[in-house]
Formats: sequence, structure tokens, C-alpha cells
Amino acid sequence: MYLILKKNATVKGPWGWKQMLKRFVEDPKEYLREYYQRNQSESGISEDKRRFGWRIAQRREDRVDTSAFCAALWHNLFWLS
Repeated sequence: MYLILKKNATVKGPWGWKQMLKRFVEDPKEYLREYYQRNQSESGISEDKRRFGWRIAQRREDRVDTSAFCAALWHNLFWLS
């Protein structure tokens, strides 16, 4: 169920919340397309964290990058099988 607000509705709250509602009212399809892309991205990150651990145990920057790359590679290999 989706609730589409009237254009002249007023909202109490922070400016970012008002901007988000304005974008939703102006173009709901584009807003939802972007929302679902973010949702899929966050779901993938969560899946990787559950599968490979909640943090990267490396300290050197090159090793952190290598570890993150390997986690992404394993993620893609799991999806291929």
C-alpha cells in the first residue's frame, strides 16, 4: 500500500525529511526505483556480512582493499552457483 500526499500538505520535522517527501510526491515512480536499488544494495551488503563476517580484521589499507575485493568476488561466485 502506498500513501501519496497532497502537494500542499505541511510536514513537521527536519528539512531532509521534507525534501524526501517532496521528491516522492513529484515523481513517485522514480523515487521508488531509487529506493528499491538502495534496498537491493543494502541487502547484498548484509548478506556478505552474514556470510563472511561482520568486520574486516585487516589494518593496512592495501590488505583491507584486498579483503573487501575477495568478499565481493566470493559473493558473485555464490550467486553463480
